[in-house]
Amino acid sequence: MQQRPIYLATAALMAGLPTTESAAVELPPIVVTAERLPTPVDEALAPVTVISRAEIEAMSAQSVTDLLRLQPGVNVAVSGGLGGNTSVFLRGTNSDQVLVLIDGIRASSAASGLFAWRQLSPAQIERIEIVRGPRAMLYGSDAIGGVIQIFTRRPQGLTASMKAGSYDTQRAAVGVGLGDTTRLELNVSYTHTDGFSAMNPSICKGPPNTFCSYDPDNDGYVNRSINGQFSTPLWDGANLRLSGWYANGDVEFDQGTQDTVNGILGARLSDSLAPFWDYSLTLGYSEDNFKITSAFPSKIDTERMTLDWQNNLYLSETQTLMVGLNWRRAAGKNVDTATSEVVFDESIHNTGVYANWLATFGRSDLQLGARYDHHSAFGGHVTGQLAWGFRLGAGYRVLASFGTAYRAPDLNQLFHPGFGGFFAGNPNLEPERSRSAELGLRYRQPDGRRRVEANLFYTKIYDLIAFQGEKNQAVNVDKASIPGLELVYADGVGRWSLQSSLTLQRPRDLTDDTRLLRRPKVKFSLVLGRTLGTGSIIRAELLSVGDRADIGNETLGGYTLFNLSGQFQLAQAWFVEGRIENITDKNYESTFGFNTPGRTFFLGIRYNGGG
Repeated sequence: MQQRPIYLATAALMAGLPTTESAAVELPPIVVTAERLPTPVDEALAPVTVISRAEIEAMSAQSVTDLLRLQPGVNVAVSGGLGGNTSVFLRGTNSDQVLVLIDGIRASSAASGLFAWRQLSPAQIERIEIVRGPRAMLYGSDAIGGVIQIFTRRPQGLTASMKAGSYDTQRAAVGVGLGDTTRLELNVSYTHTDGFSAMNPSICKGPPNTFCSYDPDNDGYVNRSINGQFSTPLWDGANLRLSGWYANGDVEFDQGTQDTVNGILGARLSDSLAPFWDYSLTLGYSEDNFKITSAFPSKIDTERMTLDWQNNLYLSETQTLMVGLNWRRAAGKNVDTATSEVVFDESIHNTGVYANWLATFGRSDLQLGARYDHHSAFGGHVTGQLAWGFRLGAGYRVLASFGTAYRAPDLNQLFHPGFGGFFAGNPNLEPERSRSAELGLRYRQPDGRRRVEANLFYTKIYDLIAFQGEKNQAVNVDKASIPGLELVYADGVGRWSLQSSLTLQRPRDLTDDTRLLRRPKVKFSLVLGRTLGTGSIIRAELLSVGDRADIGNETLGGYTLFNLSGQFQLAQAWFVEGRIENITDKNYESTFGFNTPGRTFFLGIRYNGGG
């Protein structure tokens, strides 16, 4: 683990590091999500994957799904095409047991606990950090499987792109970055697709009493998004950053349409009060508005206010103590728009305090942290984290950790009255709780091009919330276990680069000894790239996903996809980019009863005036 001056020196060096093949050493990226401090990714005491802006552009990603599904420990299930509901499972945990942050602000819905992944355009992303393993001690609720943080785009000049492709899909994006010490960045993007029929006839063969209204028409999607940041120094050592993201999406489905609005605002003040003490104070606001127009219309509006005060005390060159305070309030209102009846109008609040000690002794790195949260619905809860890393020499490092985490019930699970009393919430719910242990081994070649990683983990979750009580009311009943192994290998020779990962896991519901839904036992990914010259690259992707259990005792077969993408530099700042997905036109299901894209083609042009 690096001491603070080395953190800053490394970050400064990386800012000017050449990206050509002449660079002798590839320094590891600096990440902030794992420890809430700038840390070289290889020094973090948790497995971290970084998806950079360069990688997003090289693969000409059409959705965040394209970016996430290739990463170790991550599984994705999409209901249809662009605009379809998307579930992201991290290390076998449920999609609402993964904390999602956008520029440091909680982004998931307070009503459902889920993030609207379809609303986020790749054109608005600077990078993504994926931390695998529990992080409740640092962030509180939801971080059972880990944390996915999205940092919005920060262009260095004028950027613009236009793309078109299969299913009458069109994309356009414009961004600009201005200033030096005082900076303003702004990005606007637009997506439209006619899509394809999201559902297929098998949806009507689902569980008994399943409502079915299959219609083979195309289900389109339109998204309009904007994000921006403003940062400026205030006085010696102090800096102010304002950030925001807004997205409005309209998606068609067989029973009607969904209109979704997501918004996030953040204000962060950071300052150094002494050589041994700095702090940050962050105010956050997020909203998630969801309107359904169909035979059963409804409207759900949620909002969340957050306050985070983090203090970093540098006790010595090798020891840091972090202490912090979190507060958040979430409120939601559900209205039956057909009758104007208020289904529920409720709020919850939570206050948390935490302390995290990071230290280096010789070749050992240590982390010891604890957190206490008080929630308005269920009272107090304590979580903790213990991690140890040991440098073996010659680029090898071994890690071991143990952590506890929890997920607070969402507003629907607490307060929704259900439908005629069925599937109602329960204000007496306890939080879902977890314990996780991990043993890992890493190797990094001195020049940084070859990396090997193996992580053996085991997570046990208690008091899972299920609708199994009287009239299928929400109750704490289930237990689950998730043992798993992640293997990662990356290498590069000359103009060639290779990234691969294998995830083996066995997510089980211990109550009835059944598989957890939509999580495969095996997933393998491989990405092979070759640079063709400055700014030009081609990439081949292979993704193989094993069979999965789904609703109604259905089993979805495994599938293997082949994709090809490339970007070609026309002039100093102009690029042509293209992508072919599902080259073999594989017919498969990601979610039972829903279609997936066949062979698709996309072609576009991009201008990067300043990066």
